[in-house]
Amino acid sequence: MDHSDRLRRNAASKAQAINDGQEWSAEELEWLYSWDGSASYLEELAELLGRTIEACREKFYKSRRTGVTVTRTVTTTRTTTTVYRGWTEADGDGWD
Repeated sequence: MDHSDRLRRNAASKAQAINDGQEWSAEELEWLYSWDGSASYLEELAELLGRTIEACREKFYKSRRTGVTVTRTVTTTRTTTTVYRGWTEADGDGWD
């Protein structure tokens, strides 16, 4: 692929780049780091991420140079529910 072909394909990807110029999320970077180096997969990633092809290529290589890693924080909430089943003999009479 020559330079003019790359520019043409990038210009075409700009029409679908709804996230062009926005910050990259951790999830987007995870997807980007799955790139296998092929032009066809890079085009798919750019479309999926709403970015231009060249923005994806640039972010991929710059991140590798600077050693950026993706971390994800997961927060869980635990809810305990107590169900009242009424008085039973095991409860006693409460007069002890």
